[in-house]
Parts: sequence; C-alpha cells; structure tokens
Amino acid sequence: ETETTTDTGTSYYRTVYLPTVNVSSVGNFRYQLTAMIPGDTPADLYDLRVSTGKISFMQENAVNVIQEHSQEPTFCVLSDLHIGFKGYPCLNEPDIDEIAIIVKAIDRINRLHPDFVILAGDLVDWSCTSHWKNLVNLLKLLEVPSFTITGNHDYYWDSWWIGYPPLLPSATRSDPVALRYYVKHINPVLRYSFDYGPLHIICLNSGDDAELAPIEAYGSGLTNSDMHWLERDLKSHINSFIIIHHPVTRAGAQDEFKATNHVGCIIKNRVEFMDMCSHNNVTAVFSGHEHKVELWQENGVDYHTVPSVTRSHDNNGYQLIKATAPGTYHTEAISDNSRDRHNVAPDYTISQSDTCLSSP
Repeated sequence: ETETTTDTGTSYYRTVYLPTVNVSSVGNFRYQLTAMIPGDTPADLYDLRVSTGKISFMQENAVNVIQEHSQEPTFCVLSDLHIGFKGYPCLNEPDIDEIAIIVKAIDRINRLHPDFVILAGDLVDWSCTSHWKNLVNLLKLLEVPSFTITGNHDYYWDSWWIGYPPLLPSATRSDPVALRYYVKHINPVLRYSFDYGPLHIICLNSGDDAELAPIEAYGSGLTNSDMHWLERDLKSHINSFIIIHHPVTRAGAQDEFKATNHVGCIIKNRVEFMDMCSHNNVTAVFSGHEHKVELWQENGVDYHTVPSVTRSHDNNGYQLIKATAPGTYHTEAISDNSRDRHNVAPDYTISQSDTCLSSP
C-alpha cells in the first residue's frame, strides 16, 4: 500500500509512504533529505516525520503540496509576537493577552490566505519551553506554510537581566542556551533562502543585543560568514526579498544615512550589507524590532519595518506583500485593531539599472 487513512473520530489524516528517500550528511550533525512525493497527493499542508532507529522527529505543517505557483504571489511578514510577555510596570507597559491577539491575527491571515507567512523574530518575549510550545501550537493554526527567523528576545534565556545577552560571557553567547529548543523543534538553521515561483526569499539572523544605546540596544548584525553566504546566494538569483529582525536604518530622521541614523540597527557589516543589497537585485528588505511601520529607500532598495503583532506603538498588525511583476510589488500594513488597512506605500517599480549595478 502507498497510503493509509486513520480515523481519529473527528479528522482524517493521510499518511503517504515516500518511495525514494536520499540522505546525505552536511557538516557533522546536519542532514539533507531528498524525497519524492507521489504525484496524486492532494494539495494540502502535511506533517513531516523522520525516524531512524529509536529516534523520531516530527514537524507539523512542514510540507506544502501545491498544484502550481501563483503568478502574483502574496506573503505576510509578522514580527514581534513576544509570547510570554507579562508587562513591564516600571516602563508603564501593562500585561496583555498576547495569545488571544495572535489567534485573532492568524484567523484573519487564514481568511486572506497568502501563499506563505514569515515570522521575523522576537517570537517569544524570553526563552523557555512553555513559550516555544505555545509558538508551535499557534503555528499549527495557520492554513498556509510558515517560515521563522530569530530576534533579540529569542536569545533571552530568562526574564531577568541576568539572562540578557550583553551581560553573558562570549562563550555562552556563541552557543546560546535560549535557542536550543528553537533549533531542535522549530527551525534547525538560522539563515536560509527559498524560492516561490518568481520570488527568492532570504531569511537572515541579525543576532542578539550587542550593546546598549541610551534608549535601546543595537543588533549584533551579520557575521563575515553570513556576508559570504549572502553574496553567493544573491549572485544566483533576481527579484530577492530579504527578511531580517533588526532594521538596517531608521526611517524618518534627518541624520546622514550611513553615519548616524542607525540607533537600534545592526552594527556589524551594516553598511556592507546595504551596499550588497543595492548591487545585487534586492527588491526590498523587511525588518521588525521597532514595533511600528517605517519605510526608507536607498540606492534602489526599499527598507521596511513592520508593526508588532501584539505590541505595536500604534496598531497591532502585520505586513501584506503582493509581488505583481519582477522588481514590482505592493505592500500594506494590516491592523487587527480596526478594519482599516493602512496603505504605507504605492506600487514600487525598481528598474533593472537600479538593482543590477554590478552584475557580472
């Protein structure tokens, strides 16, 4: 038999036995699995279970079977869920029911039914098993594929300053205990890219809080290894969108762009990252962290910050992006506090000369 159906009393689950599974090692402990799914498998989201000996690993909704890609794909960028947030009375920030807010957002996203969703970091307010499990349970509610990256709060391994990354020894920060559950149960890689139809999506890890500014912390930024990986990836693709938690610039200020207008942004390889984007077909960069909507355009690249799902300065919400043609897209911030859709930008058309300044 090639499939079985199990009656659980309320739902039917289809189990497909894959006829071909190729396994190759990547590094010491990472493996790449290549599988052939039967052509008659119905379009839907499927769980992925990998078993070897006594060890079994399962990830819900990890495989999406589709009949064809959308010609004008849409995707949502959600950021700063802060699961486990219990308020900061000293900062006059009250407790919130963040789970109920996220469920409401997911319900609306399911009705919009984009092609996929990207969660741009600060998934939990601080890292503990219960918060990560809550995230997994929330992701199960999505009826479309989801992708995740980490934010600075995901590196906090407790709710007190003793677990604040800048105060930890460098050895601990290089192997953060806070991310162990995330890497094991949610996403084993901290940087990656994927294609969806005409789109190339790049997801980067901007690290933890590197140092404190008078108001907020800077992001540690991108390592040299990250930059080498990104350069190789960008040279192989066009129409790229990048998702990274910390912003690269602060929009709206009058300061000189590359010198002073970067409080709270990434530190390491910040200018180098922007130069690489402007010379390698990057259409737009989407970030979180700021809990508000901002836009800055520099050298043919759009830099967006998106609102927080639960803790925005204005209205809680997320960004909806629709790619209408290569290098052209439309985006809007959708608020779940009202019925309004806040159009934050018109359609963008990035000319070939703007995005291919140094193509070989």
